[in-house]
Amino acid sequence: DPDVVTLDIEMPGMNGLDLLRIVKSRHQHLKVFMITAYGDAEYQRRAREYGCDDYLTKPIDFAMLKEKLLP
Repeated sequence: DPDVVTLDIEMPGMNGLDLLRIVKSRHQHLKVFMITAYGDAEYQRRAREYGCDDYLTKPIDFAMLKEKLLP
C-alpha cells in the first residue's frame, strides 16, 4: 500500500485538485504532495484546504523531494 501520492495540478482527464479531494476523503492517512508549474497562491491555498501535505513547484529539486519522502 502506498504511503505518499504525488499529483500534478494539470493532468489529463481530471484536475489534480479534484483528485486530491477524492484521495484525502478516502485515505486520510496518505500524504499527498502537489507538484506543479503553478506557484499561484490560489492553487496553493486550495491544495492546502483540500488536505495537501506539501506543495512543490517545478522545476523540482529532487534532493529536497527525496528528503521529504524518506525521513
